[in-house]
Amino acid sequence: GQIGDPSVVPILLSALAEADPVTAVAILELVGRLGDRAAYEQVACLVERAECPRARGPAPFQVAACFRALLQLSSRLDLPLPPLAPAFVLPNVDVLLTEGDREGVLASIQAYGAMIPPAWAPRILALAEGEEAAELVAFAVELCRRLPAVIVSALERCPAALREGFLDGLIEDPTPQIVEALVAGLSQGQIGEQAELVEALGRIGDPRAIGAMLSLLREGDVWLRARTAEALGRLGASEAVPVLLDLIAEGGEEEI
Repeated sequence: GQIGDPSVVPILLSALAEADPVTAVAILELVGRLGDRAAYEQVACLVERAECPRARGPAPFQVAACFRALLQLSSRLDLPLPPLAPAFVLPNVDVLLTEGDREGVLASIQAYGAMIPPAWAPRILALAEGEEAAELVAFAVELCRRLPAVIVSALERCPAALREGFLDGLIEDPTPQIVEALVAGLSQGQIGEQAELVEALGRIGDPRAIGAMLSLLREGDVWLRARTAEALGRLGASEAVPVLLDLIAEGGEEEI
């Protein structure tokens, strides 16, 4: 494998049937990296004959390694992937998510994204780093559009540096359900997450956010209250004027 000579692939594949599970996973990883069209065809046959990876022990990881090798070969050789049932694809993607395999998850999304359940958006966002980050965030946004109820948990799992981009994608064309989910999120989460939600809602300009923002303005962290005041100003929320005047009269913090 370290030598990187593709001529070893047929020998590795011939050893696959007798290999223990750990060695089988290593073989499949190398085949995905070094294999040719013939290797792709063999791996595709293995995948089509494989059982759904729900058994205990190393079996799920071995089947997932076979699935991952197929994805790698298809991408590298520009070959079409075979049609596979969701009952086979989803357990394999589940294993790849558990292993933190960004490349494998992204390849799965590109090939079988329509099968991925929206409830997995937080797990996908948690992996969003490196070269794959932008595509993983974009797909998580798509999933959240299909199931806005997961937006808050997705934001919690999203790396801090990518939260703004995630919310930008959501508010690009906000539905009423997305606005409702963002408003509901104001009463949850950490201060940083709430501040980003406040800013996103201020940019959307939906008056349904005003009531929840006024609650944040009356109590909470100084920095969060200041961001909330700015968002209410963007919304032109006249309801905020009495609260803001009270805060000024109390001689509160300069930021507010």
